[in-house]
Amino acid sequence: ASNALEVVVNPIPDAAVITAEGQTTFCAGGAVVLKTTTVADSYQWYKGLSLITGATQQTYTATESGNYSVKITSIACESPASNPIAVTVNPIPDAAVITAEGQTTFCAGGAVVLKTTTLADSYQWYKGLNLITGATQQTYTATESGSYSVKITSTACESLASNALEVVVN
Repeated sequence: ASNALEVVVNPIPDAAVITAEGQTTFCAGGAVVLKTTTVADSYQWYKGLSLITGATQQTYTATESGNYSVKITSIACESPASNPIAVTVNPIPDAAVITAEGQTTFCAGGAVVLKTTTLADSYQWYKGLNLITGATQQTYTATESGSYSVKITSTACESLASNALEVVVN
């Protein structure tokens, strides 16, 4: 008789469950940490069906749009993919360009309309670095001396300040 050979069949681990530590929709430059609390011998994160090189920890910091999942390995057996988490990264809009509908130097009691042709979800006008309360339209009527600019918001992302226009009231 030959010697006996023992065969061990290890179970395939259950798919890990992943969660997001924060919002999964954010502006470019942001991130969200994805994690699993499942303890395993190793981890491999995926974006869609593509393996993310070097993403082999229990957490992964996502900075790009996509559907993320993780596979775990325990006792040399790989699990099915986890639940996917969709991450959406919205672009930061380009800074608006503002122009004046008239002269930017005028006498006390006068005014000039400042405007942008940039379409956005919302607008916020500034005098210097100070936000102008209630100035949230595509145009702003300036009646005081100062340097005026506007920031726009699209898909919840705020642009940098526009070009500044100097208004002089004599």
